[in-house]
Amino acid sequence: MSRAGVAFLVVTAIFVIGGNCQLCGPDETFVDCPSGCGEQTCQSRPLPPDANCPAVCRPSCICNYGLTRREHGGPCVQQC
Repeated sequence: MSRAGVAFLVVTAIFVIGGNCQLCGPDETFVDCPSGCGEQTCQSRPLPPDANCPAVCRPSCICNYGLTRREHGGPCVQQC
């Protein structure tokens, strides 16, 4: 196999393996299947413990434990 062929395979493998990665902001973690109820924000009402959330997986970045998103698409904060 030529050097160009090997280089192509290496680049393709890196792209495929790294293609599942998502860059998250500070204080965020990428999750493959977060809660179907969506991420809570400072403006949203707290969900009851027995909330019936849909089982829909939408990979996304969520705030790290103990933090809340200020508003949809906003930064993660310790206090609202």
